[in-house]
Amino acid sequence: MIKQRIIQLIENKKIAKENFYKKIGMTSASFRGSAKETPINSNAIENILSEISDLNLYWLITGKGKMFIESENNENNGDITVSHLNELLQIKQEKIESLENEIKVLKSIIEKE
Repeated sequence: MIKQRIIQLIENKKIAKENFYKKIGMTSASFRGSAKETPINSNAIENILSEISDLNLYWLITGKGKMFIESENNENNGDITVSHLNELLQIKQEKIESLENEIKVLKSIIEKE
């Protein structure tokens, strides 16, 4: 479970749990008992990535691979960096804008016919 991996992560980094939970917008109660089995929200994941920049997001989500990214040059090992995610989001946004513009042009052509 992702919350168990978060606990592993902060123990590995030797971070005080209560402080970390507060920084990511959660409480320690979310990591105890049956609450440990519930999903984590995307804001908390974003906050975790902001706090620990070398964290391998793929590991955090799936438990597969290494906990930390060794370098930015690892292209084929499944590691996903925050900067890589931002790049992908930028490309996606540009594609959406391009398609929206194309739709506008096509609509105007159709309306003229």
